[in-house]
Amino acid sequence: MKPSIAFALSVLSFAVSAAPDSRWFSAGDTPGSQTYIQRGSLELSVFDGEPAASVVGMTISTADNASVVERWIIPRKACVEGMGQMHARTLSGQPKRTIEFAFGSGALGAHQAEVICDSYLRLLGESQAAADRGENRRGPSPQ
Repeated sequence: MKPSIAFALSVLSFAVSAAPDSRWFSAGDTPGSQTYIQRGSLELSVFDGEPAASVVGMTISTADNASVVERWIIPRKACVEGMGQMHARTLSGQPKRTIEFAFGSGALGAHQAEVICDSYLRLLGESQAAADRGENRRGPSPQ
């Protein structure tokens, strides 16, 4: 009985360590990975000279529990059109990859982009209202 209890506790501790803390929320998953967005990381940004949304994202491989943290950037035009490209960068800004998306396609990248864009477009509306009131504030994190 002791070996099975020890095994159960080791499996439980492994599962607990795989999930990020409350500063992150789920942005979708596949059989091989789980993705998260850091709360409060949504920023009004610029990409290739155009307005864009930027968040800090993380992907955790379910096979080996390895995680990658990076910045995900989506141009405003892609958010408005519901399709385009999400650009992954290192936290220092180096290009990593580009993910094509179309809202509603069922792809993980599309779900991530939709979560980011919904929050970004809401933030743009709130930022415009704040600017009209003479305020300057950073927006809410995507939920």
